[in-house]
Amino acid sequence: MKVDQQGGAKGDHLATLGPALAANVYARDGNWQQSERSFRHALELDPNRSTTRDHFALNLLIVLGRTDEAVREMWVAEKSDPLSPEV
Repeated sequence: MKVDQQGGAKGDHLATLGPALAANVYARDGNWQQSERSFRHALELDPNRSTTRDHFALNLLIVLGRTDEAVREMWVAEKSDPLSPEV
């Protein structure tokens, strides 16, 4: 699989793999600003990807005390994919 310059995998539904994975790594390492940029980039590429919204809410927003934003992200994730086991 080839990766584009923003870290995203080239292809159809795999476009958010690179940025979303990077965002989780940055969050794990406490690099909050880069994590948020990567999550937002992943959501620009695929705004309906519920797992990205779930991880954004739980791995970044909740940790930073941005609970209202996290709840909104989880609500959007649930609306976009109500059958997802992660949401």
